[in-house]
Amino acid sequence: MLFKKMFSRLDRSALVDHVGDEVQYKLEYIILLALSVIIATLGLLINNSVIIIGAMIMSPLMWPIIGVSLATVMSSKKMLRRSALLLVLSIFVAVVTAFLISFISPIQNIGSEILSRSNPTVFDLVIALAAGVAATL
Repeated sequence: MLFKKMFSRLDRSALVDHVGDEVQYKLEYIILLALSVIIATLGLLINNSVIIIGAMIMSPLMWPIIGVSLATVMSSKKMLRRSALLLVLSIFVAVVTAFLISFISPIQNIGSEILSRSNPTVFDLVIALAAGVAATL
């Protein structure tokens, strides 16, 4: 009953239009993505979790993920294709940007922030699920 009451306020067409607008190929999106990757990569290199969290908050990656989810639920092939391609492009930009920053960085040791992300635990799964539910709401 709680979810029905919460989602009854949503205007479906406005939601679809808004997500559709957010999964466009825009220069601003790519710049914001690259900047958030630079900040996150430097945060990992200097072993600072506050910087990493800040970079995750400013990252626009949630939009193509929401687009893929919405397109799947609505069976919209056009939105699914656009969102999935933007997500693949985003991953490519993120990996290349992080590689370049890491390659030119004088810091070559692996800090605890990087190591902690390479050995996930059950707690990490619970955190990810809670974050997904929070993003959905």
